[in-house]
Formats: sequence, C-alpha cells, structure tokens
Amino acid sequence: GISPNKIKVIPNGYDPKVFYPFPQDEKEKLKKELGLEGRKVILFVGRLTRQKGVDFLCQCVEILSKKAIFKNMEFWIVGSGIMEPLVRKLTMKYKNVRYLGLVSDHLLPSIYNKCDLFIMPSRRESFGLVAVEAQACGVPVVAFKTAGTLDTIIHNVTGTIIPIRDVGLLASSIETYYNMKFYDYKTYRSICENARKHVVGNYSWNIIVKKLYDMFSNLLDSYA
Repeated sequence: GISPNKIKVIPNGYDPKVFYPFPQDEKEKLKKELGLEGRKVILFVGRLTRQKGVDFLCQCVEILSKKAIFKNMEFWIVGSGIMEPLVRKLTMKYKNVRYLGLVSDHLLPSIYNKCDLFIMPSRRESFGLVAVEAQACGVPVVAFKTAGTLDTIIHNVTGTIIPIRDVGLLASSIETYYNMKFYDYKTYRSICENARKHVVGNYSWNIIVKKLYDMFSNLLDSYA
C-alpha cells in the first residue's frame, strides 16, 4: 500500500473576486427591489436529483408550511435535473417557493447575497463547491453530514451539520436561523463572518495554487 505521509489532499477552490459579501445596504436594496423586506430567503443550488436531496428539500418545505413563520420565508431553488417536476409542483402549491431554473454562473454571487441561509440536503457530497461559494458570500450553511460537508463546514461555527435524512432537524435548523436573525442578530452576524473567514483562509484560489506549487516543488526536489 501507499504510505499515508505520501498522500496529500488539495481541495477545489473559488475566486474571492467573484464570491464575496455585498455591503449590507446593497443587500437590503436588492431585497427591497424584490419586495422581500422582512422576509428570510433560504436557498438551494444544485442538480435536481436524488443525490442532492431534492426530495428532502420538498419534505422540509411541507413541514415548515405548517408553522406561522412560513409566510415570512422564501425558498429559492436553483438548478435543473430529473426531479424538476417535483420542484415545480411545490412552486404551484406555495407562492413563496420560487424555482429560478438553471442560472448562469455570473448571476450566482447576487443570488447568494440575497439569501439569509443556504441549505445542502445531499445524500452524498465529495466536496460541495456551492457550500464554499455561499460561505464566501457570508451566508451560513445547513447541510446533511457527508464527507464533503465535514470538510467545508465547521459545525456551529460557520453553519450546522445534521444527520443525513433527518428532515425534521433540517426544518428546525432553518427555523433556528430564522429566529436567530430576528432575535439574536449578533450571533447570526458572527456565524456569517466566521463562514467568510473560513473559506477565504482555506479555499481561495491563491491559497490552493500555492499548495499545488509547494507540492510539485517538493516532488521535484525529491527527484533532484
């Protein structure tokens, strides 16, 4: 076998010049233009497949729809895939569930900056770049526990990691962040700032490129 000290893991990266938090007044302006003042936006970005947990997302919306705070929530779903009919059915049932379809990459930073919470209910994730992009924009992430989310999210620091398939806990975690932003904004802001610092310090392309450079330099030196 290969010795563990000969294995080096270098993750994917993101562009900090593209994904970053907009100024707070600009965020509020964007929300006002969309008629979303006082409403909290929960965002999903990904393929509309079973792997990405789209069925869990829909079940979560159904649970929250029975709560009074649901009327002040907005669920935005971005992506395309085989489970699109399930998502469209949900948008017809609830006016505060919006399906944005497959959007171009240059629009994603603005979408992240309009949301208050990002959710990733995937059954499997090897990395989860969208969770990194959301955190880069200063957005907390609630995700199911997978190999990828354990690498990119720090539980109770930059977001929340919950057991896979626990849709009830996913719903209550969304409710927790909803209440936190209203009644404990200081803690909410702290998590947003932690999320931003975490990905800037670990996943910015300049950091990833340096790690690649160092790895190849060391490899070449060993054969010199």
